Amino acid sequence: MLGRMRLGLGWLAWSLAWVDGARGRWRRKRGRYDRLTLACFWRAWCAQGGNRSLLAWLSFRRDLGRPVPRRWRASLQTISDGQARFVTARQRNRARDLLAHDHESVQHALALDRRAFEAWLTLMRSAPGGLCVVGNAAGLTDVGLGGMIDASAAVVRFNRCFSPGAQVEDIGRRTDVWVFSPSCIEPAPTGVRWAVVSGPDLAGSLGRWSQVQRLRAAGIPVLTVPLRIWREQVLALGAPPSAGLLLLAWLSDSAAGWEGISSVGIGWGRRSDGRHHLHATQTTVGERHRWAAEQARIARWREEGLHDPAAY
Repeated sequence: MLGRMRLGLGWLAWSLAWVDGARGRWRRKRGRYDRLTLACFWRAWCAQGGNRSLLAWLSFRRDLGRPVPRRWRASLQTISDGQARFVTARQRNRARDLLAHDHESVQHALALDRRAFEAWLTLMRSAPGGLCVVGNAAGLTDVGLGGMIDASAAVVRFNRCFSPGAQVEDIGRRTDVWVFSPSCIEPAPTGVRWAVVSGPDLAGSLGRWSQVQRLRAAGIPVLTVPLRIWREQVLALGAPPSAGLLLLAWLSDSAAGWEGISSVGIGWGRRSDGRHHLHATQTTVGERHRWAAEQARIARWREEGLHDPAAY
C-alpha cells in the first residue's frame, strides 16, 4: 500500500513538473518575461532534473538578461562535454553557447569592437546630419523622409528594412549600421559598415550562424548589445524589447544622451488602414513584444530630446 502511495505521489510530482515546464514555454513564447515564467522553469527543473529542464531554466535566465551563475557552470560543462546521461547534440550546443556567452575571451573581443563602434557613433552624432535610426513602420510610406534620411551622417536600419513597394523618396537608400535578430534570414543591405545582433548578448552563438559568417567574411564587424542594456529594457517592459527600442536604449546610454540622434519609423504604431509594418505582405504583429509599452517609452524619450521629425 505504501509503495503504491509513493508511486502515485511520484507520478503527481512529475505531472505537476510537466505542467510547469509547458506553462513556462507557453509564457516565454508569448513574451511573458517575468518572475512567474522563471518560477515555472525552476520548479520543473527541481522536480524533473535532467538536461532539458536545466537548460530551459538557464536559457530563460539569459532571456531575462542574467548570466549563468558560477555554481551551475560545472553542470553545463558536463553537458557540453557530452558526459551527462542521455545528452543530445542540440543540448551540447546549447550548453556550449550558454558557457561561451560570458566567457572572458569572447567578451574581451566584443568589448574591443564595441569601443570602436561607440567611438564611431560619437563622430557620426557630431557630424552634420547626425545619426538617423530608421524603423520599419508602415507610416514611412508617403511621408517623403528619404532625402532627410540619406543626408544624415550615418543611418541605422533593422531586419527586413527595404520593401519592394517602398519608394526611395520615403525610406532612402543608405544603411551604415544593420541591426538584425537571430532569426533574420534577409541578406544584409548594401553598404553596411557595422552589424549588430539584437537579443540578450548571444555572443557565444555568433560563430555558428551563417548570417554572421557571411558578414565577417565581408569584413563587417558583428556586435551584440551589452547584456545590461537588454536586462534594463526587459525589466521595464516585462517582455523582450524590439530591436529598434533596444538599439535606441543603447544609444541613449552614453553621456551625450539624445544629442545628434534622430529616429523615424519607430514607435509610430499602426496606420489608419491597420498596417503596422513597412512590408505590405507582413500583416501580423509579433505577439512577444509589448508595443503599447514600447510606444509610451519612446514617447517619453522624445520628450527627453530624441528627435523625430514625423512622429505619429
